[in-house]
Amino acid sequence: MTQSPVSRVVLFFRAAASGAALVLLTGIGGGPAPVAGLTPVARGEDQAPPPAAVPKQESAPTPPPAAKKKPAVKPTDDPNNPDEDPNQPPDPKGAAEPPAGERAVGEAERGSPLYAAGHVDYRGVLHAHSFLSHDSSGTRRKIIAAAGETGLDFLMMTDHPNNPESVTRGLTGWHGRTLFTAGEEKGVSGGGSLMAIDLARRVRGKGLQEQIDDTVAQGGQAWICHAESWKEWDFPGLTGIEVYNLHYDALLDGKMFIVLAAASKWLKTDPDRAFKQILDRPDPILKKWDQVTRKRRFPAVAGNDSHENVVFAGVQMDPYPRSFRFVNTHVFVKGRLTRSNLREALAEGRAYICHEMFGDGFGFSFTASRPSGEAVSPGEETTFGPGMALRVTAPKKARVTLIRDGETVAESEGETADCSWPVVDPGVYRVELTIRDPKDDDKVRPWIYSNPIYLRPPGWTPAPRTPPAAGGGEEF
Repeated sequence: MTQSPVSRVVLFFRAAASGAALVLLTGIGGGPAPVAGLTPVARGEDQAPPPAAVPKQESAPTPPPAAKKKPAVKPTDDPNNPDEDPNQPPDPKGAAEPPAGERAVGEAERGSPLYAAGHVDYRGVLHAHSFLSHDSSGTRRKIIAAAGETGLDFLMMTDHPNNPESVTRGLTGWHGRTLFTAGEEKGVSGGGSLMAIDLARRVRGKGLQEQIDDTVAQGGQAWICHAESWKEWDFPGLTGIEVYNLHYDALLDGKMFIVLAAASKWLKTDPDRAFKQILDRPDPILKKWDQVTRKRRFPAVAGNDSHENVVFAGVQMDPYPRSFRFVNTHVFVKGRLTRSNLREALAEGRAYICHEMFGDGFGFSFTASRPSGEAVSPGEETTFGPGMALRVTAPKKARVTLIRDGETVAESEGETADCSWPVVDPGVYRVELTIRDPKDDDKVRPWIYSNPIYLRPPGWTPAPRTPPAAGGGEEF
């Protein structure tokens, strides 16, 4: 996440004889304003308060202290652990082999058409930062623990490249039951970022196209990140788009702090409820994505943009466990999760986005079927034919909206966990599910966004696509 002036909006109370006034400040420059109300996480070395004044005494001049060599990266909250201490050799790699056994599949999943076709649903996070980034102090130990607590099957790290070891020291391999890969969020000239995932080293290149090419050449994937700031999406080698980004949703027009101020009554008693108030449907990004998918396949994922660096009114608003479960990307793979089939599922668009704070997505499926019984999965591109039908299943009742070429063409009658429609015309079809939140006055919330199924007209010619990269380094 590239810091913006909006992200430094802070609130504080100024006492005055006439009463307390609420003041809104926007920090300008390289760091947040040091005021009460919003407490930024320290960036770089801690700054000690100035020493107290002492009476002047005549004495021999004291030689200046020897200059201290700064560590390559910031100290973390556990400097005594060799794996956390920047002055010690890192050992970030986990096990090369997946843990014994496979993820337990629930009853809702076993009834889905995708499971019947041999696909297993795995849940994870893309776009997360650690102490290797300039704007986070999250340690490996804390991130691994949060991934285990929230039941993540995979976590794709994307630290900022300000640190020369942002990739080589990144978490990789299996830690507990979570598969980690290292990556990078690289700023793009003119706005936005490139999310380069599953890297062997830092991205090289002078311009955006060179950086995309280098990402692909080393076996990684290049995704549009912070799409709200991208003017053009037509660059060869891009894998897809981060269609939802938590940072963008939270800080759009300073919304996060305005909403949290209004929800202050929940900050101490129910911070999850306060945090959920920032959620909106990313309308402009979805509109542009629908325009692009009419021409070519272009997968979508969610970006958690997790930092654990927002403190509001003394409450840590974005601890890793909360941001990890706020939104997730699910992928469908056959059999056990591995580094290679994770990459393949993402590149092929066999994935969906789910706001897990409103309910697990396991059991969701979206498929097209032919009269012969052949099933078409999300991300697949095929020829439309007579007698085809679309079906949606979900683990709990929700309102389902069917979208074709960016336009709503059908909605479920009320809330349902299983619905289907006949396909009358070719087109690019996807679904969105909304759900009522019983923990927040039954507000209707976005819950699931599917990737599209591409039903092209007879005689269509598939657009050339780069096959999923094999990836660099060892398999895990």
